[in-house]
Amino acid sequence: MSLSYGIGSIYTRHVGYLDDDFVKARRLLERHRAPVERLEVGASRADAAAYAGMSEKFQSAPPSTDSLCVRFLGDCRLNGQPMQTAPGCYQVLTAEVAQRIQAEQLLVIENLETFRQLESYPWVVDAIGGGETQVMVLYRGDRDRSVGEMSDFIARRSEPTAVFFDFDPAGLGMAAKVPRMSHLLVPDRGWLEMGLEGARAVSLYAASVGQWQSFLDGCADERIASAWSLMKSRRAGMAQEGMRDAPIRQCY
Repeated sequence: MSLSYGIGSIYTRHVGYLDDDFVKARRLLERHRAPVERLEVGASRADAAAYAGMSEKFQSAPPSTDSLCVRFLGDCRLNGQPMQTAPGCYQVLTAEVAQRIQAEQLLVIENLETFRQLESYPWVVDAIGGGETQVMVLYRGDRDRSVGEMSDFIARRSEPTAVFFDFDPAGLGMAAKVPRMSHLLVPDRGWLEMGLEGARAVSLYAASVGQWQSFLDGCADERIASAWSLMKSRRAGMAQEGMRDAPIRQCY
């Protein structure tokens, strides 16, 4: 492509560039209103759109970058102002804004439906203070909402962190890696054992046991070890959504 603009010279099977070629290339880019340097890491589409000669999507970060899904229980505050979330809703904040939220407890939830419908899980709300404690509730993330960004955010906070994940090997393994874990939210053991039946329960366990078994076997956290012992003995798991109607009691 550069040869058609008189930039570069052919040497056998290669194209070579002299200092004058770089000057020509810079002038060509400037003429077509394209950047002569790479955009900064994290540049927005608005930053890229300032150059009329290229797409706003080129070299810019996806719009979902630096987007944390959060909601609140109790009297969490931002700059002294109360933060409230209506049932079934959540807010999307940048990490910088979320970092300024005043809270006493974090709660990390694995699945988006459960995160949005948290009020439908009264045993979870009761286990972390029943709305009397300042709780910032965090959605762990997925392919569209970076798990890594949320993990970095949690690591930079200092509050104790409750975790509510699927009751399967992957869920337990991920819970064990959350910093400052204060609560492993699992339903009453007797109720849970009755639900560890059927093809779906078996498939949930089988889907991730190969990846997580050695890690869980060596985990020193007694709460993880106790849950893992039950799960392994039954060779079955339960999705978060299946725990909605559990009794208001905390097992671990």
